[in-house]
Amino acid sequence: MPWRFDNLTTQLGRRAVFGLSAFAQTFPHIRHVFFQGRNADGSGDGHIHEFYWDGIDTTTGWHHNDLTNNTHAPLAADIGFPSSYMFKGSGTQHVIYQGLGDAGRINELWWDGDWHHNDLTSAAGNAPLTIGLPFGYEYSFFDTIGQRNIISQRVVYHTSDNRLHLLYWVGANRHWHHMPLPGVPGVGSRPTAYVFSVQGQAIQGQASQRVLYLSRDLGVEDILHVHELTWNEQGLNNSNWVPNDLTVLTGAPPLGPGDSDPVGLMHDLEFTLHVFYGREQDRHLYELYWNDSGWHVNDLTATMGVQPVGGRPLAYVHLGQGTLNINFVATDGHIHALWRDVGTPWNSVNQQNLTMPLGAPPPLTQPVGFVFQDLTQHMFYIADNSPPFSRIGDIIELTDADE
Repeated sequence: MPWRFDNLTTQLGRRAVFGLSAFAQTFPHIRHVFFQGRNADGSGDGHIHEFYWDGIDTTTGWHHNDLTNNTHAPLAADIGFPSSYMFKGSGTQHVIYQGLGDAGRINELWWDGDWHHNDLTSAAGNAPLTIGLPFGYEYSFFDTIGQRNIISQRVVYHTSDNRLHLLYWVGANRHWHHMPLPGVPGVGSRPTAYVFSVQGQAIQGQASQRVLYLSRDLGVEDILHVHELTWNEQGLNNSNWVPNDLTVLTGAPPLGPGDSDPVGLMHDLEFTLHVFYGREQDRHLYELYWNDSGWHVNDLTATMGVQPVGGRPLAYVHLGQGTLNINFVATDGHIHALWRDVGTPWNSVNQQNLTMPLGAPPPLTQPVGFVFQDLTQHMFYIADNSPPFSRIGDIIELTDADE
């Protein structure tokens, strides 16, 4: 289907600063975008805002919600954008951010029909404070040994002692807890995480959570490796965190300061793992991937010939089309898409410049997004103010279907 763009700020009157996070609600089918608002002088307003689409309004379907005002939550720190996720285990929504002027406390806005605020640092028994952006995610799977569903929420973040820390909520006791993560020397980036949980599989070890981060190699300031911490479900009372240096395992080029945070996903149709990031030194986009023969590396820029700018790319599996998709802002100022079919290698034919033919405003940030329940693709980004546009901070939606 052809792509088109819509300016959500023109419809709803709010601009964003730093970046966006987004997810698709499963039922009812709603699209959500979260961000810190932008003041007229370009600073952040400290409020967490939500744009949401429910399809009810026949004009646009989009609505605005100031979550900070609605919950009387603390203001957000001026360090970046919130993290958000849909907790399918209980049908709730969650937005995670660092508070302003509260010495690194982690705050949660959560929805169960109404929006609420929770101080996770306090709820987890006065957990260590964060010095960076926290990242929240769901880790739920079917325990084939205990024959039960495990539903849980996780928040991973960086502490002042150069370690990673985990907050976790388990449905069995419905309380938040905290624990340090092992073996993390000199963390160099905001951590991210993803989950490998294949439903219907009889092998318990196929459920795992994987935390990604950049870390200095042997303490050298300008040489960063992609690391992962993996928690594999290997049976009752037999789980532990296992560190891996993916740069060493794949032979990929090391990273440096300013390189993008890695982002990972599970390929639901191939049962493989994939980690993507951009490298400033050569302006190349790399993929680290795992299959039955171990970890490997692909230079995607060598395949497609388009160079990315800094920032975390957007990756997802389109189950309806059977494709693995990677989307990113390139040095030409446009958002590009690259995809491949199940079981086939990357090739230069399957790529598209998404914004140039549309005349969409140039992006200031990397896109975020998802495949919606109707199998349409949706991406969101903050617009730049390059001539002839004066739309810096506007929130733009790209979609591959007419509605």
